[in-house]
Amino acid sequence: MESSDCTVLEQVFRESFPDEWGIKVLQALDYAYKETNEYCRSPRFGLSEARDTRSHNVRGIFENQLRIISSQYPGVSAESRFNKKKSSSHTWVKSGSLYLTASSVHGTGSV
Repeated sequence: MESSDCTVLEQVFRESFPDEWGIKVLQALDYAYKETNEYCRSPRFGLSEARDTRSHNVRGIFENQLRIISSQYPGVSAESRFNKKKSSSHTWVKSGSLYLTASSVHGTGSV
């Protein structure tokens, strides 16, 4: 990706999402990691189990917060959607002509 492409993407992002939304999303990610670290330290998990469940906990907390935050901004919507195989869900965020997801996608047909 060339730097001019990044400039265009940054412009589209800034036009679509308020700066405050972006700050709150980063704070939500920090919160998700802190909550997960606390949860996985509890006696309910051994070291192996804590390691194995950590990423699922972070994602669950973060995506829930992402939907809550997005609902507070007019023009920004977020919803949980199944993947193409309907084997798991992910959060889709839309504002203007821009869609964001915290999942890995290879193109519009793979979601």
